[in-house]
Amino acid sequence: MNKLLSADGAQRFTQQVFFASPNAKAKALLPDALRNNEAIFPGPTIFGRLAYLTERAELLTVIDRLWTELKSQ
Repeated sequence: MNKLLSADGAQRFTQQVFFASPNAKAKALLPDALRNNEAIFPGPTIFGRLAYLTERAELLTVIDRLWTELKSQ
């Protein structure tokens, strides 16, 4: 875990999986093409439109059933 949280480890992780890291030192180590990629690091305009999904208890059974069905195919 410490390796992934280090600047070098987080930078390599972002380069391999194209998933953002909150590690500012890691972001500084990235090539410009990744650092400026808004699909990985959305700018303030896009970030302001993002929303968290909230868990809805009434949907958990449906989601579980659909996920099980998907995995079994």
